[in-house]
Amino acid sequence: MNREPVNTRTNILPNGHFVNYDHWQIVGPPNSSVIGSDSWQGNTINYMSVYKGSGITQQVSPPAPQSAGARYRLSFLYDNRGDEPGTFSLRRRGTDDSLEIALPPRGNAAADADTRALTLTPVTALIDFDVEEEDLFEFVIMSPSVAISSKNVIVALIDFHLELDPLVLARFVNDGQAFSPADSPMLYLCHGATGDQRHQLSFQPAPNSPWAGTEVLLWSHDNPLEAVVISPEWGENQRIEDTWQVDCPRPVDNDTQLFNLSIYSKYHADTYPIAVSLGHHRLVVESIQDPAYQPVIEYGQTVRMGVRVTSYYLDLPMHGLEVSWMLGEDVLSVSETDEGGEAWFDFAPATEGTLAVKASVESLFYAQGSALHTFSVKAHATDPLKAVRIKFPNMDAALWGEQPVFPSAARRTRWRSCLLTTVPCATLMSGWTGKARPLRNWG
Repeated sequence: MNREPVNTRTNILPNGHFVNYDHWQIVGPPNSSVIGSDSWQGNTINYMSVYKGSGITQQVSPPAPQSAGARYRLSFLYDNRGDEPGTFSLRRRGTDDSLEIALPPRGNAAADADTRALTLTPVTALIDFDVEEEDLFEFVIMSPSVAISSKNVIVALIDFHLELDPLVLARFVNDGQAFSPADSPMLYLCHGATGDQRHQLSFQPAPNSPWAGTEVLLWSHDNPLEAVVISPEWGENQRIEDTWQVDCPRPVDNDTQLFNLSIYSKYHADTYPIAVSLGHHRLVVESIQDPAYQPVIEYGQTVRMGVRVTSYYLDLPMHGLEVSWMLGEDVLSVSETDEGGEAWFDFAPATEGTLAVKASVESLFYAQGSALHTFSVKAHATDPLKAVRIKFPNMDAALWGEQPVFPSAARRTRWRSCLLTTVPCATLMSGWTGKARPLRNWG
């Protein structure tokens, strides 16, 4: 899309360039308002000529209230080939507010007034009265009652524009992730976000922004291979607060691609550029090995954990990514994913208790900038088996290993024991010489 969009810098006044008579009503004597065409500054333009007290009128609703950041400007070209002035009036219906512009003679009265080449004078004016969104503008162009030519008053290229201050965004939202744009905002889109999983993108202007409630379009000059498709389509207007669906099909390769899009107002305003990165930005971090046991600090024990990092939409393993292993805000270690997207960490706790160890990887799709998985590790300062008390029939409970027990091998013996420990699941082994036999699997 190397060209510029067409649905921007819109003329609020329909048919202000007089393609035909649409939207205009004739005022005064019939057959006294005529559309013609002629050359003007190297281009052929249409114009409306009125005479003998006739005129034309049209009513238009404003798209937004007038404010410090939203101004209405009227511009047009005219000629008066008579001896009396005509008028161009812009009125706010139901009020006394109006803009009255005299169209004085231009000294072009002559016998050949109907055939001479166009000589047009530009006029421009800002609207200085209040405008509310529910108002109605009325345009009225009138000729003097005395005319020496059918081309008494000529009007051409009427433009009525809403001029907006530059856009300031409070935030933009992509699939529920809200970003407050900086000086150079970046939008992260994902390979494979297509179909039912396509992105949902919306924009929120800053409070009291004149852009609020107005229509805008999105446009890109360097959309890679024209692959990114949006709805509404590129160049189609809708309210800025509404949602665009952004479809990013499976790529030819997995490389990250950079391009730009811009927000164009339907009216007159500077464009708002947004840099776009299209890649595997939404990642998933999942466990492939949870802690297998509860480490004991006094023994310097470690426990191994492992994760796999994949792309959210295409489920591809992401290799060469840094995984930060964190406890609270402290980074304990950094490892890199292998070809299978896997990364590993041997955790040596320094404090006892239930510890939340996070495996975090940069994932710029998310507002927090990362994706993570949290492991729960129960660490013990000292060996919990040192506090185990065990009880057999006909004996007092004793610490494990403190008192020998001699079971009878001559007959079946019913074992009854009492285990008091902080270990939730333990296997107790008999301690006599010979093959070790489990006394009971405690769980």
